[in-house]
Amino acid sequence: MSNKPGTSAQSAPRPGGYSNARNEASTKKNTTPGDGNDKQLLENSYARQLYFQHTNLTELIAKKLPKRSETTRRNYATQLYELFLLQPDMRIHDPFHEVRFDTRYNEGLFYMARNIPLITEQTLTQHKQTLAAAGIRQLCFVDMTKNNLMLEYQEKGK
Repeated sequence: MSNKPGTSAQSAPRPGGYSNARNEASTKKNTTPGDGNDKQLLENSYARQLYFQHTNLTELIAKKLPKRSETTRRNYATQLYELFLLQPDMRIHDPFHEVRFDTRYNEGLFYMARNIPLITEQTLTQHKQTLAAAGIRQLCFVDMTKNNLMLEYQEKGK
Protein backbone atom coordinates (compact mmCIF):
# COMPACT_ATOMS: atom_id res chain seq x y z
CA MET A 1 0.00 0.00 0.00
CA SER A 2 1.15 3.47 -0.84
CA ASN A 3 0.84 6.37 1.59
CA LYS A 4 0.43 8.93 -1.18
CA PRO A 5 -3.07 10.33 -1.56
CA GLY A 6 -4.89 9.61 -4.80
CA THR A 7 -3.21 6.33 -5.70
CA SER A 8 -5.30 3.56 -7.17
CA ALA A 9 -4.88 1.40 -4.07
CA GLN A 10 -6.71 3.94 -1.92
CA SER A 11 -9.28 5.02 -4.50
CA ALA A 12 -12.83 3.98 -3.86
CA PRO A 13 -15.56 3.77 -6.46
CA ARG A 14 -17.32 7.03 -7.10
CA PRO A 15 -20.70 7.53 -5.48
CA GLY A 16 -23.69 7.59 -7.79
CA GLY A 17 -22.54 4.75 -10.00
CA TYR A 18 -20.33 6.85 -12.27
CA SER A 19 -17.49 4.95 -13.86
CA ASN A 20 -14.31 6.05 -15.51
CA ALA A 21 -14.98 6.69 -19.22
CA ARG A 22 -11.47 5.58 -20.20
CA ASN A 23 -12.14 2.07 -18.91
CA GLU A 24 -15.38 1.58 -20.82
CA ALA A 25 -15.37 -0.15 -24.17
CA SER A 26 -16.54 1.71 -27.24
CA THR A 27 -19.92 0.61 -28.53
CA LYS A 28 -19.95 2.33 -31.91
CA LYS A 29 -21.81 0.62 -34.72
CA ASN A 30 -19.83 -0.79 -37.68
CA THR A 31 -16.41 -0.33 -36.12
CA THR A 32 -15.40 -3.96 -35.90
CA PRO A 33 -13.99 -5.34 -39.13
CA GLY A 34 -15.27 -8.70 -40.27
CA ASP A 35 -18.80 -8.10 -39.05
CA GLY A 36 -21.52 -9.82 -41.12
CA ASN A 37 -23.28 -6.49 -41.58
CA ASP A 38 -20.07 -5.01 -43.01
CA LYS A 39 -19.82 -7.83 -45.54
CA GLN A 40 -23.41 -7.26 -46.60
CA LEU A 41 -22.73 -3.53 -47.05
CA LEU A 42 -19.67 -4.18 -49.19
CA GLU A 43 -21.45 -6.75 -51.36
CA ASN A 44 -24.41 -4.47 -52.14
CA SER A 45 -23.85 -4.14 -55.88
CA TYR A 46 -26.60 -1.57 -56.45
CA ALA A 47 -25.22 0.84 -53.82
CA ARG A 48 -21.73 0.31 -55.23
CA GLN A 49 -22.95 1.06 -58.76
CA LEU A 50 -24.70 4.25 -57.59
CA TYR A 51 -21.58 5.38 -55.73
CA PHE A 52 -19.16 4.87 -58.60
CA GLN A 53 -21.46 6.15 -61.37
CA HIS A 54 -22.94 9.18 -59.65
CA THR A 55 -20.03 10.67 -57.70
CA ASN A 56 -17.00 12.65 -58.78
CA LEU A 57 -14.69 9.97 -57.37
CA THR A 58 -12.93 9.18 -60.66
CA GLU A 59 -12.02 12.86 -61.17
CA LEU A 60 -10.72 13.13 -57.61
CA ILE A 61 -8.58 10.02 -58.00
CA ALA A 62 -7.24 11.24 -61.35
CA LYS A 63 -6.23 14.49 -59.63
CA LYS A 64 -4.70 12.73 -56.65
CA LEU A 65 -2.91 9.95 -58.59
CA PRO A 66 -2.17 11.49 -62.01
CA LYS A 67 0.74 9.27 -63.03
CA ARG A 68 -0.56 5.95 -61.72
CA SER A 69 -1.91 3.04 -63.73
CA GLU A 70 -5.61 2.38 -64.20
CA THR A 71 -5.36 -0.73 -62.01
CA THR A 72 -3.88 1.29 -59.15
CA ARG A 73 -6.63 3.88 -59.52
CA ARG A 74 -9.34 1.18 -59.47
CA ASN A 75 -7.83 -0.41 -56.36
CA TYR A 76 -7.63 2.97 -54.64
CA ALA A 77 -11.26 3.71 -55.59
CA THR A 78 -12.35 0.38 -54.10
CA GLN A 79 -10.40 1.12 -50.93
CA LEU A 80 -12.03 4.55 -50.63
CA TYR A 81 -15.49 3.04 -51.16
CA GLU A 82 -14.89 0.54 -48.36
CA LEU A 83 -13.69 3.29 -46.02
CA PHE A 84 -16.69 5.45 -46.97
CA LEU A 85 -19.07 2.66 -45.99
CA LEU A 86 -17.37 1.17 -42.96
CA GLN A 87 -15.87 4.24 -41.29
CA PRO A 88 -18.31 7.16 -41.54
CA ASP A 89 -16.14 9.23 -39.20
CA MET A 90 -13.50 9.41 -41.94
CA ARG A 91 -15.81 11.33 -44.30
CA ILE A 92 -14.55 14.67 -43.09
CA HIS A 93 -10.97 13.83 -44.07
CA ASP A 94 -9.21 14.03 -47.42
CA PRO A 95 -10.41 13.03 -50.05
CA PHE A 96 -13.91 12.25 -48.73
CA HIS A 97 -14.80 15.86 -48.02
CA GLU A 98 -14.59 16.48 -51.78
CA VAL A 99 -16.74 13.52 -52.87
CA ARG A 100 -20.07 14.76 -54.24
CA PHE A 101 -23.04 13.03 -55.83
CA ASP A 102 -24.27 14.48 -59.10
CA THR A 103 -27.87 14.87 -57.84
CA ARG A 104 -29.57 14.71 -54.47
CA TYR A 105 -31.86 12.02 -55.84
CA ASN A 106 -28.92 9.71 -56.56
CA GLU A 107 -27.41 10.47 -53.17
CA GLY A 108 -30.72 9.60 -51.51
CA LEU A 109 -30.95 6.40 -53.54
CA PHE A 110 -27.44 5.44 -52.45
CA TYR A 111 -28.19 5.88 -48.76
CA MET A 112 -31.53 4.12 -49.16
CA ALA A 113 -29.90 1.22 -51.02
CA ARG A 114 -27.35 0.96 -48.26
CA ASN A 115 -29.81 1.04 -45.37
CA ILE A 116 -32.85 -0.91 -46.62
CA PRO A 117 -30.84 -2.77 -48.38
CA LEU A 118 -31.67 -2.55 -52.06
CA ILE A 119 -29.49 -4.98 -53.98
CA THR A 120 -30.70 -4.38 -57.55
CA GLU A 121 -32.96 -2.05 -59.50
CA GLN A 122 -35.59 -4.80 -59.32
CA THR A 123 -35.65 -4.59 -55.50
CA LEU A 124 -35.99 -0.81 -55.84
CA THR A 125 -39.00 -1.32 -58.12
CA GLN A 126 -40.51 -3.78 -55.63
CA HIS A 127 -39.93 -1.27 -52.83
CA LYS A 128 -41.66 1.46 -54.87
CA GLN A 129 -44.60 -0.89 -55.49
CA THR A 130 -44.83 -1.60 -51.76
CA LEU A 131 -44.85 2.13 -51.06
CA ALA A 132 -47.47 2.70 -53.78
CA ALA A 133 -49.68 0.04 -52.20
CA ALA A 134 -49.44 1.99 -48.93
CA GLY A 135 -50.44 5.21 -50.72
CA ILE A 136 -46.98 6.73 -51.25
CA ARG A 137 -46.70 7.48 -54.96
CA GLN A 138 -43.29 9.12 -55.22
CA LEU A 139 -39.95 8.77 -53.45
CA CYS A 140 -39.00 11.86 -51.53
CA PHE A 141 -35.62 12.49 -49.94
CA VAL A 142 -35.36 15.10 -47.22
CA ASP A 143 -32.26 17.24 -46.80
CA MET A 144 -31.96 17.54 -43.03
CA THR A 145 -29.34 20.29 -43.28
CA LYS A 146 -31.69 22.90 -44.78
CA ASN A 147 -34.11 24.79 -42.53
CA ASN A 148 -33.06 22.64 -39.59
CA LEU A 149 -33.66 24.72 -36.47
CA MET A 150 -31.43 22.52 -34.32
CA LEU A 151 -28.45 22.98 -36.65
CA GLU A 152 -29.08 26.73 -36.78
CA TYR A 153 -29.23 26.85 -32.97
CA GLN A 154 -25.96 24.91 -32.70
CA GLU A 155 -24.22 27.29 -35.11
CA LYS A 156 -25.41 30.32 -33.11
CA GLY A 157 -23.91 28.80 -29.97
CA LYS A 158 -20.44 28.58 -31.52
